[in-house]
Amino acid sequence: MARWFGLSNELDSFFIAFIIPMFLVAVLCNPMGTVIIPAFLSVSKKYSRTAAQELISQVSMITLISLAIISIILYLLDPILLPVFGWNFPPEKIQQSSRIMVWVLPIFLFSGLVILGNSVLNALGKFTIPSLAQASVPIVAILALMIVGHQIGILAVAIGMFVGQLINLLIVGLCLKKNDISLLPKWGMNHKYINLISSQYFQLVISAFFISAVFPVNNMMAASLSSGSVAAFNLGNKFVLFVTGVIGTGIATVMLPHFSSFIARSNLLDARRELSFFLFLTTVLSIPLSILFYLVSEQFVRTAFLGNAFSNNDVRVVAKVVEFGIIQLPFFSCNMLLLKFATANRNVNWIMITSMLGLFMNVIMNFLFMKYIGVAGISLASTLSLMMATILFIIVIHKSGDIYWVDIAMITLNWMLFLTVILCFHYHSFSGVIISLLALLFISLGHLKVFFRFSGA
Repeated sequence: MARWFGLSNELDSFFIAFIIPMFLVAVLCNPMGTVIIPAFLSVSKKYSRTAAQELISQVSMITLISLAIISIILYLLDPILLPVFGWNFPPEKIQQSSRIMVWVLPIFLFSGLVILGNSVLNALGKFTIPSLAQASVPIVAILALMIVGHQIGILAVAIGMFVGQLINLLIVGLCLKKNDISLLPKWGMNHKYINLISSQYFQLVISAFFISAVFPVNNMMAASLSSGSVAAFNLGNKFVLFVTGVIGTGIATVMLPHFSSFIARSNLLDARRELSFFLFLTTVLSIPLSILFYLVSEQFVRTAFLGNAFSNNDVRVVAKVVEFGIIQLPFFSCNMLLLKFATANRNVNWIMITSMLGLFMNVIMNFLFMKYIGVAGISLASTLSLMMATILFIIVIHKSGDIYWVDIAMITLNWMLFLTVILCFHYHSFSGVIISLLALLFISLGHLKVFFRFSGA
């Protein structure tokens, strides 16, 4: 898409059309996928697999009806909503977004069932097939662009994504059928099962709203800048989301059932020990990855996008978005881990509060940084607000007695040294880079030694 269209009005229109539906997927569908895992495991263990199937059928019915109603409302409100999110767009760009959104809404509708099916498969310990099935969406979209892109332009990508999502849902449904589970909705309401997830679900929806609101807010603010800024932000952010998505999916897929199994057995002490270890592990592993991606970001953007309609100036603009965005990797990883622990422990109130404060800080820093460094400033603001929200989250978890001061001190020290390394690279102070990296190594080894001594005790 970048090579076909460059940082153009077409890409701006495409990304604006996806803002509202994808925001609602994150707010309404992802929390449902999160809460269904411990509920499915609990019902299967306490009652039977038949009862668990009844739960899935009822949730499927509620999901399908709710998302269908929301899709119709969005379609009717399209002329009002799109000018709000593309607030600096000319009328022709808004019309292009409206045509694309017609195909985006069915993708939104089927996403709820896909997420539900993937979550059940994850609860059953089936990780590979649902992960691979999602590749059908970009594969079909690319094929559609190559086949009919010259005739219908960027609309081909939206149509391809719709077809790919249907294929994704079909694969997930067949995989569930092999495990004697069906996604087919069932009319009726058994409050005994639904009450297991309803209260926690609505709390997570509120939390997800503030966490995910960063995405439409950032796009709205990018739309106020020059033409192509929305495309630049989204292209750069796609690389960041690819990296964080791989890590986030791994944490969400594996760690939520992992923590949930400890909590279900009332084994909170071991759950806390696991949290401490994985906080250390994610910090140690994500820091070198973040530094590596920071260093190669411009070369990656140049290799992936440069050519045809994508110019050298476009490379520099997008690379800056990637550089400032990829710094969030250590904070994002720890935040995800804490979020899954809090979810498994059914303590989601603070998720809502910390995410709300993170959104508030993001908006303030957007206004501050975009004034001086343009669209890249929005990426930097997102990283810094996530860092502050994660620090607050750690403090809250500590107040609950689930994480120790020594872990907080070590993680904070690692983060400070990591940011020092990034600043040294930015200002080309290679002696500072070496000193900071050595300090990071010694701190990590010391933390590992302390952790295993504590575990042995």
